Amino acid sequence: MGLDLPLLGEALLWTLGAYLLGLLIAWALWGRQSQHYD
Repeated sequence: MGLDLPLLGEALLWTLGAYLLGLLIAWALWGRQSQHYD
């Protein structure tokens, strides 16, 4: 089998981590904007 499960799991973990990081940054920027308007 050419499918390497540990490698696939690591790639999935990195993808999830990058997604969560982007979400956190977007939330921080949105929070900063809402405070600025308030």
